[in-house]
Amino acid sequence: IHTDSCYSGEELICKKPEHRHSAECFPNITADLENASDWENMFKNVTITNDVSQNLISVASTQVGYAESSRNYEFDSYAKKKGYTRYGEWYGNPYGDWSAMFVSFCLNYADVEDSDLLQNSGAEAMRLQWTEEGLFEEAAFHTPEKGELVFLDTDADLSADTVGIVKDYT
Repeated sequence: IHTDSCYSGEELICKKPEHRHSAECFPNITADLENASDWENMFKNVTITNDVSQNLISVASTQVGYAESSRNYEFDSYAKKKGYTRYGEWYGNPYGDWSAMFVSFCLNYADVEDSDLLQNSGAEAMRLQWTEEGLFEEAAFHTPEKGELVFLDTDADLSADTVGIVKDYT
């Protein structure tokens, strides 16, 4: 509920909508934090081989079950709750949309050659980057294979909203 500190004279200066505070209003910014040694421990059973696609799938498979934090979060400029992720922490944007950062994280830990040139924090930016490098093909002209990336346009605006790694295709 707005208090006196939300007003300057009669003018409401607080940009938050009126609401009753709940536990959701108070993030724990120390919850679920991770660092490079935490991540590297996850990969101790992953054997990196000459098969780049399998390496990428193996690294990605170690992430099954991981979810962004529900206790450590912030709100973006649209008042959308954004949870902390290890992928964002690794990339330097701990509360950002994480699909492209997840893929970048996997490319890095799968030891994909020149993966630093292929990484990005946004799905559309990554798609454009891969297009520029000659690595992107439209779905109509390509059958996906294991270990490839798939860019999805979930809102039909002709730009990638999310990106993932193909584990299997039938």
